[in-house]
Amino acid sequence: MKSYKVLKEEINQPSEQLIEDVMTILAIRECDSEELYEAFDQDMDLLAEGVTDSIGGIAKNVGGLISKGLGKVGGHAHKGTGLIGYLMKAGKGVGKLMLATLKGDWETAKEIANTEVDKGELLDFLLKLDTATMHLVTGPIHTLDAITGWHIGAKIEHAIQGKDAVIAKIKGAISTIRQSIGDVVDKARQSLFNKGMDKLEAEIG
Repeated sequence: MKSYKVLKEEINQPSEQLIEDVMTILAIRECDSEELYEAFDQDMDLLAEGVTDSIGGIAKNVGGLISKGLGKVGGHAHKGTGLIGYLMKAGKGVGKLMLATLKGDWETAKEIANTEVDKGELLDFLLKLDTATMHLVTGPIHTLDAITGWHIGAKIEHAIQGKDAVIAKIKGAISTIRQSIGDVVDKARQSLFNKGMDKLEAEIG
């Protein structure tokens, strides 16, 4: 029988998918907004045409950092099950709203929120995420709330059980990436990614 200490360590151990989702957010924040939105629109058009193997399209906009980097931080692509997969399944409006929110492109986020998406659609998307990934995006969601007046952040935080363990998992994922950052990006970009991880840590509390 496993001891409580061993079980606790396993519970707090970040999954490969969470590591990928952290890397995905970092990469999204680094890439060009217009190129990112254009790639997302193109992928959504492909999905509408029945071409289902288009989830990697967003990764192409960040110079292959997501697809190339994942294997080097202890994970591999889980197409359709991670953050990008959920974005693709959410539909064009919610997906692009989340991309704008994660990037901090508040002008675009506000425009989409006012014209294409209602808060119920966004809340439904967020509640389908893995618990740790859901908490990972609460920081930007609170800012979106301030812009839209939706108050979604409080609702998703209420849905997160065992918040301390969730935060420990996210910090574990960030720590894993920090240890492998030299294998993921070149030296010129390591500083940018480290600053991005500092920001993520501040957002999760």
